[in-house]
Amino acid sequence: MKVAGTSLDNYYPTNGSYTGLAALSDDSLRALLPGKVGKLLRDRARGIDPRRLELSSETVSISAEDTFPRDIADVERLQEELRRLSQLVAERLEAAGQTGRTVTTKVRYPDFSIRSRSTSLPVGIGDAERIWELACACLDRALADRPGALRLLGVAVSGLEAHRQLELV
Repeated sequence: MKVAGTSLDNYYPTNGSYTGLAALSDDSLRALLPGKVGKLLRDRARGIDPRRLELSSETVSISAEDTFPRDIADVERLQEELRRLSQLVAERLEAAGQTGRTVTTKVRYPDFSIRSRSTSLPVGIGDAERIWELACACLDRALADRPGALRLLGVAVSGLEAHRQLELV
């Protein structure tokens, strides 16, 4: 760890772990790391962190993905998988009372490189069939950029908003 232009390891060898800082006395700590940073590091090594723990978070996307036991090159089979994943996403959207404006298809190739392609709409959708159609179009774009078998396939919907039911008047 670099502190004020020098390495903490030069003064306090720890084999890559700074938990030994927890045992330092105030005097030893001040001699090693004067100022606020020493106390901050020692507190963290002792598990002391005064910051509030943020327990809630905002959901920014709803997704489903699957890693295949064998690479799949057949586009029709990939589209069938997208249909299944799109149905899962639609069910999750409905359960959350959400729709989304952006559909993303994620692909992973056998060499573990990952690509994603997205498309956005002016209004939110939550219909499995429409999600599937857009996900297939994104898959086509990804495979046009880099053809080949896939190890993983995923569908995500983002740009979430509360689902609004239209009322008949």
